Amino acid sequence: MKLTMKFVLIGNAGTGKSSLAWRYKFDEFRDYLVSTIGVDVQTKKYQLFNDTVNVLLWDTAGQEKFKSLCPAFYRDSVGIFLCFDFTDRQSYEDISKWMELMLPYLPKYVNINLIGLKSELKEQYEVSELEAIAFARKHCMDFYPVSAKTGENVEKIFLNNVEKIFADYKGKKFIPEERLGGFRIQKESKNDRYKYNCFWNW
Repeated sequence: MKLTMKFVLIGNAGTGKSSLAWRYKFDEFRDYLVSTIGVDVQTKKYQLFNDTVNVLLWDTAGQEKFKSLCPAFYRDSVGIFLCFDFTDRQSYEDISKWMELMLPYLPKYVNINLIGLKSELKEQYEVSELEAIAFARKHCMDFYPVSAKTGENVEKIFLNNVEKIFADYKGKKFIPEERLGGFRIQKESKNDRYKYNCFWNW
């Protein structure tokens, strides 16, 4: 069976979202990447037991002029990664604004994570990890300090979400929906055509 999961990176421009997505896909660090215009999508596959999981990682633009496009990005996601830059206090303060923007459009099932980027620059921190942990706990999110430069926790944050969503699916915690969405099941029917179902519960 093939499963598809849609994950979305959200946060201010310049926080390092594109570098994170690049590290995740290619396992290398690029010091400079052109700012995302609209959305960029990276893909990666996992093999969990007899099932193949295809992750679609949407790297969204953080500029103000693209915020009107954001609801379309959030609407059918099963994994949300709210990103801030440890060395930029404003990017952390703006997480609450991004939450207000996305919450009306989230599906019933979604995992939300708080991601502190540029964790290798500890001497330049403007936000402490303890403060970020407290914020994440208050809002029932998982928190991860992440470095696209060193690779710290990059694979971990996505694999943890893949495994949790996969376990919830196997545990029948999802409610089926008769439309495409952030979690798709692809399996052959008797006539060799494909059938899609979407599950979410939040």
